[in-house]
Amino acid sequence: SLQKTNSKDFQFCTNIVNKCEGMREEEKEDYASSIFAMYESIKSKTCVCPDTLIVDDNDFNIYALKLSLKKYNLKIEKAINGLEALNLVKELSLNSCCSVYKIIFMDFDMPVMNGYESARNIKNYLNSIDKDAKIIGCSAFSSEKDILKCFESGMDDYETKPLNNEKVERILAKN
Repeated sequence: SLQKTNSKDFQFCTNIVNKCEGMREEEKEDYASSIFAMYESIKSKTCVCPDTLIVDDNDFNIYALKLSLKKYNLKIEKAINGLEALNLVKELSLNSCCSVYKIIFMDFDMPVMNGYESARNIKNYLNSIDKDAKIIGCSAFSSEKDILKCFESGMDDYETKPLNNEKVERILAKN
């Protein structure tokens, strides 16, 4: 019964229904209950999506980067290889409330699918659905050849590991 509920949200639904003319009291109670049920359903599905993906096969590197990113209140997911990252990107793109990571930190040297191949596949996939994500190459490899390969694969930026707070701030400021 409407009188037994003290919820502000339920009271809000009741107030809306009470403004309806031509309804009997029993109908108003049922209608208010239906509106409240829909409202609760919508409220429980509020989107809280990850905005950052860390792709690295080394748990310590993932932990260290998560620690550096903690103060920015980012919602972070991780992948341990390039294929897993590609699958997470595709899965997120099907989400109705958010469809793309804002930033992806990508290691180069990983099993299953390396970072270069993963970045290329991710960029191609996102382009095919008119989306984009910034991919930051992160590696201990720092030769000109490795950095050039990073950009050729579609990555947007590059930083050498370990990523300290200064490097993270610079990356986030640019993206």
